[in-house]
Amino acid sequence: MRIKRIKEVGSKLSITVEPKKPLNSDADQSEFERFLKPKVAAYLKAAGLDKAYERAEGDYLYYWKGDFEHKVTDFLGGYGVSLFGHNHPELTKVAVDALTNKKPFASQASIRSDAGRLAKRLAELLEKSTGVPYMATLANSGAEAVEAAIKHAVFEKQRAIKAILEAQAESFKKLRVRKENVVKENLTELYRQAASLLDVPDVKNLEHLSYVLQKHNEQVFSEQVCFFAVEGSFHGKSSGAIKLTSNQNFRAPWVDFGINVKFVKRNDLNSIEVMISDMARSYIAIDFDRFSGANLVVRPWSLVAGCFAEPIQGEGGIHELDIAFLQSLASVANHFDFPLIMDEIQSGMGRTGQFLASEASGVVADYYLFSKALGGGIAKTAALMIKQERYIEDFGYLHSSTFAEDDFSSLVALKALDLLEADNARLMQDCLDKGSYLKNSLEQLVQDYPTVFKEVRGRGLMLGLELLPQTTSKSRFLSMASEQSLLAYLICGYLLNVHHIRIAPTLSAELSLRIEPSAYISMAELDVLVSAFRDIGEKLKNHDSHVFVSYLVGEMQSVNKMQSFDEDVSRSSLKIENTKEVKETKTVIPNISNISKVACIAHFMDDLDLVRWDPYLAPLSGEACRAILEKTQGLLEPFLF
Repeated sequence: MRIKRIKEVGSKLSITVEPKKPLNSDADQSEFERFLKPKVAAYLKAAGLDKAYERAEGDYLYYWKGDFEHKVTDFLGGYGVSLFGHNHPELTKVAVDALTNKKPFASQASIRSDAGRLAKRLAELLEKSTGVPYMATLANSGAEAVEAAIKHAVFEKQRAIKAILEAQAESFKKLRVRKENVVKENLTELYRQAASLLDVPDVKNLEHLSYVLQKHNEQVFSEQVCFFAVEGSFHGKSSGAIKLTSNQNFRAPWVDFGINVKFVKRNDLNSIEVMISDMARSYIAIDFDRFSGANLVVRPWSLVAGCFAEPIQGEGGIHELDIAFLQSLASVANHFDFPLIMDEIQSGMGRTGQFLASEASGVVADYYLFSKALGGGIAKTAALMIKQERYIEDFGYLHSSTFAEDDFSSLVALKALDLLEADNARLMQDCLDKGSYLKNSLEQLVQDYPTVFKEVRGRGLMLGLELLPQTTSKSRFLSMASEQSLLAYLICGYLLNVHHIRIAPTLSAELSLRIEPSAYISMAELDVLVSAFRDIGEKLKNHDSHVFVSYLVGEMQSVNKMQSFDEDVSRSSLKIENTKEVKETKTVIPNISNISKVACIAHFMDDLDLVRWDPYLAPLSGEACRAILEKTQGLLEPFLF
């Protein structure tokens, strides 16, 4: 990299740096494919998403192709990480200063003051939003924060069981001490109650009562606890978090491993009632009343250890949970005394216009989870916040993490919170205003292309644009891609290579395109995005499949060769140009009068078979067709047409 231009701007010098192409960029890509993620690399290559970004600044990423550096507008934003854009100057200054000042990194088993300041700041922000004090547990990633939440919730459940059993033992001590003074009729009534409630023969003494009562309660408490999560949820891929993630493709290999999870249907109040009823149990305790003496009472117990919810589901397709649904979850959690765990990892930190995306519902959760934007886009950090009244002090000793609580990430996170609150939380208001503008524009797009786009969802700068399946497209290629859940990836590749815009589908709803730019994105860039989507609408409406693959094979010049086919075009009359001679062959048709169905298993014999199969690929040359077949070999499932 060398200095290209120096000019004076006010009292400061502005230095423009000419980027220098990395020496081993091609080798770096092949090493990623060979030694790290071969399958991921193959899919990225097939969709034209295989870029090696060398630098990033603000809302832009840069990669090299040939001798030219290409600029890409980033609307993906690291799945919500880049709320402040890439390498925000104030955040990078904090990072550089921390290293320059030789801040310690590995100083475990000491008072870590910067981590303490971060915990306090998060607690203050939460109390400002909820009116409730919280305690913090810091972590390295969102998934690790989820794991910490699981552990604390189970710890709470175990402590509750222990307290009940200790109270039961104390009750029998009290009964034995008072036995001589207790009216005989009262003890007899106690035994009668036990026989009725526990369905056992006559209970004749305190020892027998203690035995049957303990046996019943221990049986209730020995059942495996479970967690509730919401259909469509995504909470990570670590061993515990993966069980809370709704997508079956991610969970399947580990279905018999880890915690027990039940999924509540999204925004379905009846589903909550049914599932909480299935998990309801009861235990029996001794209650002392100064007038009636000792009595057996039946008390409710739930096998649910905690309920996880994302106020706006990210990987599930940008679905917002209804206010009534969140309030119902909070109500049952409060009634059965298990924590409601609000996952604000992607939706929080002001992205929706408020510090908490769940704030609008009026629900106050027992736990909150933060990560992604908390690290300012340059540090890996996360936080689990637990209501002070629920927090178990022993947890801070029993649960630890080698790299959590480091000064570097704590300082960066503190600066990120400064930026969030600066100028009366202007950044959060910008997220709301820009998000509303973009959402209105996209809703108009949906109206203009009703066969291409289904709907827009989300709030602030966490939006999802859902595509409609194109399985009935006249283009067999587009139809096949849609059937195999590849349509959105083709579109993302097209946007990246043609419009220089970076987005991606959500992991568990592959027709939903995620839009999560930084809070500093300009209105002009938002308009460019909408214009690019409008181009997508036109191309899909006209079945122009060739444009979605031509960039993969270096034939972008062919994009305008064919605008579209007329609806009444006769595909049999399509003229296919090729250097090879197309030979006529006679087809012998056997007598199939006694056969109800016939299937033919086939593959593309030569390059232009691809065009014969889908005439909407006609602008592509034979060489381009061959390249496409090579890129997709082994990646496509067999398909019918």
